[in-house]
Amino acid sequence: MNARISICSLFRSYFGVVGPLISNELGLAPVEFGWLASAFFGSFAVLQIPVGIAFDRWGMRLPMTLMMIAGAAGSALLAASSDFWSASAGQVAIGIGCAPMGVFSYLGRLHSPDKAARLAATVSSVGSGGALLSASPLSWFTAECGRRAACWRPR
Repeated sequence: MNARISICSLFRSYFGVVGPLISNELGLAPVEFGWLASAFFGSFAVLQIPVGIAFDRWGMRLPMTLMMIAGAAGSALLAASSDFWSASAGQVAIGIGCAPMGVFSYLGRLHSPDKAARLAATVSSVGSGGALLSASPLSWFTAECGRRAACWRPR
């Protein structure tokens, strides 16, 4: 579960590194770049309540599995994108893949509210720190291998 949080933290910030390259390659207008950069966060935000409902109804395993598959497919779609719409669909799917933050549900079920809150803050801090630390290697990798290779999500 920690690797999943690190990957989602990376996807929250990776667009700052690869976004300008995607924009340049696809010839995006500034407004298209803004929409593309926001597509991840929009889909992530819209799905928070449906994800909670899905967790309550089916448990965490099935929704997380399906949504992670959607996120991996979105990463591949973004890597292969050749226009604004396919890149946007990839960004939306990545947001879908990162939306089920099951660790928070797990912590809430396993611990008292006070302890769960402290642990959730720790998990968020570690994930955000990982996102910051990953920016330099990602920038190097993108410069060496290109934005398409950087968008492929290894599994």
